[in-house]
Amino acid sequence: MAEQLKNNKIRVLAVRQPWASLIVEGLKTIEVRSRPTNIGGTVAIYGAGHNLTNVEYDNFVTLFYRLMVCGLLSYSDFEITSRCLNEACTRNRILGTVEIVECEKLTSDEMDRPHKHFALDINPNSYSWKLANPIKFDKPIRYDPPKGAVVWSKTVLRDGY
Repeated sequence: MAEQLKNNKIRVLAVRQPWASLIVEGLKTIEVRSRPTNIGGTVAIYGAGHNLTNVEYDNFVTLFYRLMVCGLLSYSDFEITSRCLNEACTRNRILGTVEIVECEKLTSDEMDRPHKHFALDINPNSYSWKLANPIKFDKPIRYDPPKGAVVWSKTVLRDGY
């Protein structure tokens, strides 16, 4: 996989932390977005540099505890997520890659599966981007998206990725 991407332009999807880390760790398998995408295949995941507000942080931790109590996530998932919440060094970095395998209107069944999307607030008119085959890089790559890029940009992954 990494060899296929070497020296080829790849689309980069900006995702706020800790959700970006949860994607490359393989815990987050649905990205909830307000718009559909026609982009499929392998994309790089960029941990956007915006910090969570205190309310977002509290809501995220509360959601995760609820998922653990319900048995939807394990203690090892909790350890991974705790690390993701505290890894400030993964902001402004490409953390790995994932495949977007499908995009469709978010279903009520998916809305009821917070352990797949970890979304804190879902608009019922949102879209479900299905994710598969995450690859987490051993060393995140420093990345400065082009000016004006909000969701998508492109870059070249070089040697070792």
